[in-house]
Amino acid sequence: MEPMRAPLLARLSLALLSLLAVGAFGPLASPAAAQPAVSQLDRCRADLAVGTRRYLEHVLTARVRCEIDVIKGKIPVSTDCLTGRGDARTDARLRSAEDALTNVGASCNGVNLILLGFPGVCTDLTGDPFDTADVQRCVLDKTNDTVSALLDRYFPPITDFYRGAAAQCLKGSAIDATKSLKRVLRVREACLLGQQFLSVDQTVECRDEILPYGPGTGDADIDRAIGRGYIRLLGAIPAACVTVQIDDLGYQGACEDQTGGLFTIFDLKDCLFRQNRVATLASLGIVFPTDPVCGDGIKAGDEECDDGLAGNSDTKPDACRTNCKLPYCHDGVKDPSNNEQCDDGNLVDGDCCSGECVLDTCGDGTRNCTEQCDNGGANSNTAPNACRTNCTNPSCGDGVTDTGEECDDGNKSSNDGCSSACLSEYCGDELVQSGLGEECDNGIDNADAPDACRLDCKSPRCGDGITDPSNGEDCDDGNSVDTDGCTNGCTICGDNVRKGTEECDGTDLGTCGGGEACNGACACEKVCPTVGELRLFAGVGRECTTNADCPVGTCDGGRCHTATRLDSGWVGLAHNADINDDLKTRGYISCDSHGPTCGQCNLTGLDPSLRSCRCANDLRKVCDQPFAADANDCGGATCECYFGAPFPL
Repeated sequence: MEPMRAPLLARLSLALLSLLAVGAFGPLASPAAAQPAVSQLDRCRADLAVGTRRYLEHVLTARVRCEIDVIKGKIPVSTDCLTGRGDARTDARLRSAEDALTNVGASCNGVNLILLGFPGVCTDLTGDPFDTADVQRCVLDKTNDTVSALLDRYFPPITDFYRGAAAQCLKGSAIDATKSLKRVLRVREACLLGQQFLSVDQTVECRDEILPYGPGTGDADIDRAIGRGYIRLLGAIPAACVTVQIDDLGYQGACEDQTGGLFTIFDLKDCLFRQNRVATLASLGIVFPTDPVCGDGIKAGDEECDDGLAGNSDTKPDACRTNCKLPYCHDGVKDPSNNEQCDDGNLVDGDCCSGECVLDTCGDGTRNCTEQCDNGGANSNTAPNACRTNCTNPSCGDGVTDTGEECDDGNKSSNDGCSSACLSEYCGDELVQSGLGEECDNGIDNADAPDACRLDCKSPRCGDGITDPSNGEDCDDGNSVDTDGCTNGCTICGDNVRKGTEECDGTDLGTCGGGEACNGACACEKVCPTVGELRLFAGVGRECTTNADCPVGTCDGGRCHTATRLDSGWVGLAHNADINDDLKTRGYISCDSHGPTCGQCNLTGLDPSLRSCRCANDLRKVCDQPFAADANDCGGATCECYFGAPFPL
């Protein structure tokens, strides 16, 4: 098979060369110009580049599709699509991509990969010489790391499936990001391969950012092609995302909020764009080794670290700096990983932060930096008038009563027993301390007498045992018994005059409405009803599936069944027929108690006013004595109750 593969790759390389010249970016080279010969080195580079890019595309696409199926509820939420093997279909796609990877570099037989700049970011695991097996292992490991970082930002943590706009937004954002990445990666790869084949000018910077993010590649056609890829992500907002609160979806765990406030779709797209940029450069850096580029996410050369444009920072603690150096003392950022207590950006001692990034020490007996005092071992947080252990002077609010203070409760708030000036607060000081529960304070005029502020700084009130006529009180027995002549509203119940909190009083029933009566506490009390609605259910009623579908009875054979069958009439259209299901009528009831609960009530008869009772000897006449003789209406004939269709009168 190998002898046939080389000519095929040669044809593919020539086709790619032609595409670069006249198709992908416009007229980069004259179509009529003689094309340079494609060498084995060229074919090897193209084979490795295309194979690496296809592996990334296939793995990323498989995992994105799998996670979208989780979001839509097609596969269980427990399926590990992002780092595991996903479902069976995803596993098959991953195996296919891995199998294809084993063939990458077949065109490199006899090629010294050192001439292509390898190993670069890769590691020689097989021993000299560095060969395609090393490249394949490098592609597998570094691409999987790149995909993992992408997916960490493409999807928030998914704990349940989604419906509607939320699902469409989650799905659409990931798809837009994936398509944008693929397009930009292919454009930059084609640019680099064009330089390999000498069809793209060597001065073009295929890895550089386009405006406004960078100076551009140096070729307007290539810049436009990259821009179209960016527009696929940054210029297209999934319609569903407009109606979704992005801040509630949980992207913030991996994405930085660049705008502050709520996390918006623009913050999300900025996060995806930054990670796509890092992923693109990382993938290209495998097959197109180059001098270290700080910010491309690839630690190389003399770089101490490189977490990419999004990760490198000169302000975040413990972050790789923007010059790709590890955080260090006097870089102006306090880094806990270096055990720095401070970092003021200089090596000067005595300015609160030493040249070793250690805070100047309070308690050394020497006042320095911002210290107000320092008495060494005599510093104390409990002794009056002492320099405190944080090297500040004693003050009101430090929890220690010093000279000139009546109290010090550890805060600068008044209305809590100790004022903001550290003076005592108490009932009788003529200041109302609501924080202490005081309602009034008249100083020496406080008294347990009518109309006066009480000795406990409480306002006069019903139930305090003192009758205050100015408050409308007739009495005040100081208890909660409502039926001892003095109500809990401090009025006399039973004097036939409704006042105070009384709802009613004897003959002056006040606001008691129908169905209510005045009780011994001058309050309206409900009276049990004498009529009530009756719901009658047929022996065989409505359609059902389970017992829960039946208001009463059980579901049997698709119908609700009750234990009783009632005839809807003795004669006429519904003679000897079961009643209509869920028929409502009204009956007379008698209850065994009276308010507020009525206990068990018994049915004593039907309400004839509904015109459901007819004379037994003439069903065209309505009677008002159900189940009894009715001389006035029926000439003494017994009345029957009829629940069928109305008879014409």
